[in-house]
Amino acid sequence: MALRIASSFNWNYQVFWIHHSMAQLSFDQGRFNDAYTHIGHAKSHVVNDMYYLGCTIELQAGFLYTQHRLGKAKSGALHAVEVYEKLGAA
Repeated sequence: MALRIASSFNWNYQVFWIHHSMAQLSFDQGRFNDAYTHIGHAKSHVVNDMYYLGCTIELQAGFLYTQHRLGKAKSGALHAVEVYEKLGAA
């Protein structure tokens, strides 16, 4: 329901956070394919905002780390750091 409302008003950031939260919820429930699907949907609503992109990459890296997919987790974490550095984070 929240997705339908946010989508109808073109609230990209609201839709982004809904998918971000759904990814976390799905992952916590062990529904890993659903989690990664929601990450993909969240990325599609970033609307050229580096902060939101960094949040999504960081979340995905955390999932990969939890699943002991360390090579991909490290790559994702480094990419998230790169994105945050571009935004001025030290």
